[in-house]
Amino acid sequence: DLIKPEIFDISFTSTNQYDSNTLAKAQDTITLTFTASEVIETPTATFTISGETMDSTTHIDISNTSGNNWEVSFDISSTLHTDGMIGYSISFQDLAGNVGDVIDGSGISMDATIPEIVDISLSSNNANYNSLAKAQDTIVLAFAASEPIYSPTVTFTLSGESISDIDISNTSGNNWTASFDVSSSLPDGMVSYSVSFEDVAGNISDISNGDGVTVDMTKPAIETISLTSDNAVDTLAKLQDTITLAFTTSEPIYSPSITFSISGESVSIFDISNTSENNWTASFDVSSTLHTDGLVAYSVSFEDLAGNISDLSSGDGVTIDLIKPEIFDISFTSTNQY
Repeated sequence: DLIKPEIFDISFTSTNQYDSNTLAKAQDTITLTFTASEVIETPTATFTISGETMDSTTHIDISNTSGNNWEVSFDISSTLHTDGMIGYSISFQDLAGNVGDVIDGSGISMDATIPEIVDISLSSNNANYNSLAKAQDTIVLAFAASEPIYSPTVTFTLSGESISDIDISNTSGNNWTASFDVSSSLPDGMVSYSVSFEDVAGNISDISNGDGVTVDMTKPAIETISLTSDNAVDTLAKLQDTITLAFTTSEPIYSPSITFSISGESVSIFDISNTSENNWTASFDVSSTLHTDGLVAYSVSFEDLAGNISDLSSGDGVTIDLIKPEIFDISFTSTNQY
């Protein structure tokens, strides 16, 4: 027997769930099958990753499945952290000792790297602050993965309540967004998110966070309010007295919009001041340009930092009296008998 044995019908695959012909990850099984041209001794097979021989802890199974058909396989250990192309080399000889030409090959790429999120942000399109949201705002989670991934699984919760309608989009390359519209039925609270994502080889990662955007569905309220004058009788006002509306809101607000009127006549000049924290005053001086007696009416429109708007109005508290008193029916007499 002077003829060297040969190997043909070589197949090199993995058990990777997404691509068994070109990809492998930890805990996948690599299988090399081939057929010899004649009966051979048990062949010797070695495997490399990125040109480096697999360490001695890797157990390689070699079996003669039938006739001249052989199978060589090994399981990729979860402790293997090297990326790169997996290569193989087969040495063999027939029963007479004729040595076949060593067969080398490759074709499966090992991906041992867990994907990561390299940039992530949670924001809203709120007109005032992107860290706040109110009804009808949109909250967007934008992130970039370190490598191509399949469509991720994203969950949002708000005060323990899950958000159901989430739009997930691959905006470009490894960049993704997940967004939802804030409906009027949602509670107040901090938006939490979690992202589970998987690279093309099947390596899985997770990330979660519980801050970034606060949903504020609650309209601001006025907790205390008073309308007074600096007249000796604080429910009355005359020329040159000052009338002051003082109120406290339930939360921080922007500078409110306030109107005053007296018997339907608008007051055009007044001062608005944020005296401290949620405490505000609006005041005007009773001037000679006012020509009307009557009750002072006011309205207040105010907006919290998230953009929720409230209104309050009233028509009592202080009466303006611009009319000087008069004396009439004067009688001037004595008790003289004549």
